Amino acid sequence: MQQITRYANGKRYTCKPATNGVWYIYWSENRRSKRQSTGQKDEASADAFLDEWLKLETAPASVLTCRDIWTMKYPDSDDKASPVHYPGKALIAFFGDKRPCDVTQAMENEYVRKRGVAASTIRLELSLLRSSWNNAVRRRVLSADDLPALDPLPKPSPPRERWLRDDEVEKLIETAEDYIPRIWAFLHVALETGARRTAISELKWSQVDWETGVIHFLPEGAQQSRKRRASVPISKRLRPILEQLYEDRRDDFVIGAGGPVNDGLKRVAMKAGVKRVSPHVLRHTAATRMARRGVPLWLIAKVLGNTIEQVESVYAKHTPDMLVDAVNAISGEAA
Repeated sequence: MQQITRYANGKRYTCKPATNGVWYIYWSENRRSKRQSTGQKDEASADAFLDEWLKLETAPASVLTCRDIWTMKYPDSDDKASPVHYPGKALIAFFGDKRPCDVTQAMENEYVRKRGVAASTIRLELSLLRSSWNNAVRRRVLSADDLPALDPLPKPSPPRERWLRDDEVEKLIETAEDYIPRIWAFLHVALETGARRTAISELKWSQVDWETGVIHFLPEGAQQSRKRRASVPISKRLRPILEQLYEDRRDDFVIGAGGPVNDGLKRVAMKAGVKRVSPHVLRHTAATRMARRGVPLWLIAKVLGNTIEQVESVYAKHTPDMLVDAVNAISGEAA
């Protein structure tokens, strides 16, 4: 097998391609195996990456800049497809040549002032920068004593509640039917089950039990993750939709095979003139409709695959009827 070997600071570093063709660097640290992607698929580029990476890995902490440390944590951030490309571009332009120990609170405040973007964006960017420092400490190329004393980052703002009115739902469905049929199918399943985007996109006909009238969003044999997938009865409104989709099917997927639905959903929403629409908003709409129409919170939790505590914290305010008898009892007017 092709491989490149280097020795530095008494350690052996081996670089070789994985099954996906990407070259990885392997070494041992405190009797634990470590791995670092080079992001390269040819030997010459991987060799060059290994040399540069070792310079940073073995450099004295006193000379490592924020740019060096960022590259350790996010080696692919120069790629525009990387999720940290744009945050990294802004951070490195400001902090790149400074060592972490040189960063002060006044300096961070100046970055916030000059950046001039939303508070949520600033929080994300600074948390990524601090994460890169902590990564260097964990890898023992930077001492915790070299980290600057900075104020805690502000807590994120609570998300704005958004759920769709009935007229907005109808606009979306009518627009999607002829414009993007796959989104039309997605809208129906999302609004009638409250399931998450990925669970719907990956849903296959083998998971639809026509006899019992239940959709099993967790495939048989699969393990539940933190984002639990529930088994949800097929509603009266959804059943004829599913029967139509089944009759017209071209593959094993209920809404049809394809990539992420986000872009298509945005296009439908824009054409329909409905603002702030996302798969999560559809899930939130389904749950809010159930709560406002008197469905007990514990049943909503079962449909969503959430805990009763999670559902109660978000949707209890939509079920005032549950408290009517309680407040009437204060004056003795309870029925």
